[in-house]
Amino acid sequence: MNVQNAQIPVETEISLGMVVNKLVTNAVKHAYPLPQRGEISVRFKMNDANATLQVGDSGAGLPDNPGMQTSGLGTKLVSALIQQIGGHLTTRRHPGITYIIEFSPQNNGPGSP
Repeated sequence: MNVQNAQIPVETEISLGMVVNKLVTNAVKHAYPLPQRGEISVRFKMNDANATLQVGDSGAGLPDNPGMQTSGLGTKLVSALIQQIGGHLTTRRHPGITYIIEFSPQNNGPGSP
């Protein structure tokens, strides 16, 4: 973990906590099929009014087969939570996968002024 201290609204903290929980749980379940072992990284940093959260691993990654389901309930939940905080999700594939969530902590979501 590499996490910078920051002051963000509690509603955003709750959403981010749920996103991290889901992404880390998915990595634990799918990134390293037994008997493989590996690391899962969580990084958070703030610059001025923008914040970036990254959750990643160097495991199996997502399937390239378009017929495989990669849009299940967990993915929909993560997308909804990111939308709720007015964030943007980028997925970077490499050995493994990294989810990059960028958002403005001062923004309380899509309906904010």
